[in-house]
Amino acid sequence: MVVEMGIFLMFLWIAVGLSIWFQGLRKIPADPPCVALITFFGKPIPEYKEAGWRFFFLYPFIFGYILIDVSKKNSTEKEISSQLVRAPDFAEFLVPLEITWTPMKDGQALIEYIKSKKEKGVWEILAGIVAQRLREWAISSIEGPQDGEALLKAGDDAVAILIKAIAGNALSPIPGPFPTQILLHYFKVPRPSVRPEEKKIAGKNWEKLEEELRKLPPGLVTTIKTEVEKRRDGINDIRNGNGKQAISHLGIELKRLNIGEIKATGKYGESLESKAKEERERKSETLEIQHVADTVDRLKKQLGVSNETALEILQTERGKVTKSISENKWNISPETRAMIEKIAPEILAGFLKKFTKGGK
Repeated sequence: MVVEMGIFLMFLWIAVGLSIWFQGLRKIPADPPCVALITFFGKPIPEYKEAGWRFFFLYPFIFGYILIDVSKKNSTEKEISSQLVRAPDFAEFLVPLEITWTPMKDGQALIEYIKSKKEKGVWEILAGIVAQRLREWAISSIEGPQDGEALLKAGDDAVAILIKAIAGNALSPIPGPFPTQILLHYFKVPRPSVRPEEKKIAGKNWEKLEEELRKLPPGLVTTIKTEVEKRRDGINDIRNGNGKQAISHLGIELKRLNIGEIKATGKYGESLESKAKEERERKSETLEIQHVADTVDRLKKQLGVSNETALEILQTERGKVTKSISENKWNISPETRAMIEKIAPEILAGFLKKFTKGGK
């Protein structure tokens, strides 16, 4: 009897264990790629499980999970619309942005992602940060472009500014008292000329900046240069879509941030289009004149004619000059026609007699 009871209890425990096992077994989908943020008594904890079959003890009463799609999120005009900005000279531009990110595979970051209201909330936060910071940078006469022409060429600077605005404290700080944008520009290879907005700090030919750098300990200057190059490499990776910049307060990893073709709008855009049209027409006229000159020269050699004749032939062929044959008609009365017909043979015979050999 005791043996039978022991066997019964063993099978009972096995049955209970299997029931608990199968009751807590859940499949986390891999397409699209997802992770499961674990909950304990309904509250998320900083742990997660990857895609596949996963066990959650006494699901969902003790352990549960929140399913999170960790595929790449690419911006469209719906999420991040083209931004209307103004340069210091009030020229207006539309700046299209391209952003890609993914939720971070980190327990605490996934909690922050949920607090940010997942994908919809993150897009709203990013759109607000980007719009405000881009407008501030564009109109600033200190850190931004000085005029519309400079803004059209300032894609790299705008990307660096936006990455810093989005990442915030997640970026490694660059030591020293100098603005990051100026350092990024100064340590380029080959070193470019100083831009107008940088002259107050850097000097006309970087002499002010170099003088301040010489005052710092050599080790600190080396650290500054190293950090600047790390920042530049990170920016380039993000521009190329290979970024791994953690944005912890949003729970995401920034993969790509780029600026599309900046387009001038308003009166400034109209003036640029007018200049571009004039330039196209000027180039077209130059090519046409050269073609005419080459063709005239070829006709002169082939036909043995003068410049004027060759040009006239070419212009006639191209439809620039019209040649016409004028034909005059007279109305003659029947009596006059009969008289002409009567005397015409005599006139013709007289001419033939005069010009024929032996004629008198």
